[in-house]
Amino acid sequence: HTHNIGTNMIIKVLSGQTLIDIALQQYGCYEGIAILCQDNGLSFTSEIKAGDTLIIRDAMPELTDTNIKIAAYYAANKVQVNNTWFAPTGDFLSDDFLTTDFKTL
Repeated sequence: HTHNIGTNMIIKVLSGQTLIDIALQQYGCYEGIAILCQDNGLSFTSEIKAGDTLIIRDAMPELTDTNIKIAAYYAANKVQVNNTWFAPTGDFLSDDFLTTDFKTL
């Protein structure tokens, strides 16, 4: 879900995506987080949610050839980077997990 506005484009955040995911997807590197924050009035600790829109720069001369190739690969193959982490459940996260398993440390 993208559209152009001037020389930049606007993307819509998908469920579970983080700023890191968007930086990797659009700029091919996690350093793109700084650009995302600057262009969208966010901080490094800002949380984004599904449906939020973000401005993506059309050109970034700071990117290396590798970064450009990574972002181009994602775009050409319609890859939506999403590193949602699902926490384990059950006994692993029991209330006494830390006290029973690590009390001797």
